[in-house]
Amino acid sequence: MKNLKKIFVIVLCAFIVVQIISPAASAYSNREISAEPAQKSASSGKTVEKDFTSTDNIGDSFEIKDDEYKKYDPIMGEIPEQRSMYEKHFRHRDGTYTAALYSSPVHYRAENGEWKDIDNRLILKNEKPDSAGQPAYTPTASSADIRLPTGFANGNKMTIGKNGHTVKIGLDSAADNYNSAAENAVIENSQYKSPQRISNTEVFSLSDEEIKAYNDEIMSSDCGSSKATYPNAFNSADLVYEVTSTSVKESIVVNETLSSYTFVFDMDLDGLIPVQGKDGSVQLFENTDDDEPCFIIESPYMFDNDGAESSDVSLTLIDDKLTISANSEWISDESRAFPVTIDPTITFNQYSIRDTYVSSVNPDTNYVSGSALYAGKTQTGLFRTYMKITLPELPEGSVIYDASLDLTQTGITYANTNKWIYVFDLFLNNSWDISTITWNTQPVSADANGPLNAGTKQVDYLHYVNSSDPVLFSFNIT
Repeated sequence: MKNLKKIFVIVLCAFIVVQIISPAASAYSNREISAEPAQKSASSGKTVEKDFTSTDNIGDSFEIKDDEYKKYDPIMGEIPEQRSMYEKHFRHRDGTYTAALYSSPVHYRAENGEWKDIDNRLILKNEKPDSAGQPAYTPTASSADIRLPTGFANGNKMTIGKNGHTVKIGLDSAADNYNSAAENAVIENSQYKSPQRISNTEVFSLSDEEIKAYNDEIMSSDCGSSKATYPNAFNSADLVYEVTSTSVKESIVVNETLSSYTFVFDMDLDGLIPVQGKDGSVQLFENTDDDEPCFIIESPYMFDNDGAESSDVSLTLIDDKLTISANSEWISDESRAFPVTIDPTITFNQYSIRDTYVSSVNPDTNYVSGSALYAGKTQTGLFRTYMKITLPELPEGSVIYDASLDLTQTGITYANTNKWIYVFDLFLNNSWDISTITWNTQPVSADANGPLNAGTKQVDYLHYVNSSDPVLFSFNIT
């Protein structure tokens, strides 16, 4: 099965704002298939033949045929024994299967060796005390041993344990903005969503679109979300921790203009070696010659309540003191909308789908820590999104007949005449690094038609939707 696992590298060129949603799905069958099915449009519900030989007539060279069979077959259940950290496999009624690859982990390996569902919702556990020996908030089911204290008084710390190491982070009581009277944590958990199952008899009354919506709901993995807010942990600033399957996202929420925006934390590194990355992150290694760090404190950025962003935030770790300093001029600008959130994140798991975008507006900037992905053309410049995707491992003998990459358009910044979203496979040029790529170092030329150069293959395209509401796009990457 190892030979089926590879890296799929794409560049997305479109005028949209996109955000990865899970899953990216591959449909396969263990039965022999006599011919490869024709491509199908995700939006029209018709079988579509596409001409990729030129871009002059993209969107015009369609031959729409009548469907001779239903496009979708309902999922009857999951196959737990084929789980992995990032994958779920589902069985359809007609004997075919779907492998769903999620961008972040959906399973953790239990002590008995089985892959269990992750649940990031926080609960207070006596058997998992914090650094002061008191009951701590911890995820219901996680691959990491995360413990959030009820409060940060008296030197208490948040702890993250993974792969035999435990990192502890607390507030520096000697700092000028330390608040000794800070309030205890306020916990917010998402509600659990259980997919509504249908019976065998109900299947026959459903349309294609209803079956697709049902399958999408079954494949959506509810790992849950949680947030612990420590009001006024600093003077006029809150401290927020959000637990995900890959990280503990730390947010310093500044509620008003301050004289300084420097925040200091005490850390216990458990013998790990800190290395400052070129992107401004701090990586914690067990040994100096290790290829992969145990933990990464990502390069921080900040944004205000209107969505304006800035990466003018520094991160240093010296003598177990983690210092985060944000640009005062940017935060204190008259146009700033409070609160302003300063966002460093501590990661302990990798993503199966790694992504970033590049921009001609800031051609030497890497946006790997940005909160969204951008692609296309605005009034100020060009944007492209790059992704590296580790595809799922399939059972031996499987025949892939359909694969899709699902993205959500979450907004439109500037509407122009280019109405198409293009996906390219950089099959001959995949040596670039997500964490360092910029507009000036991207693997295709910077001109408007750069992705059409040698070394790329156009995979799919769809018409974008001029809507402020979220819109799901399913790109055929078979």
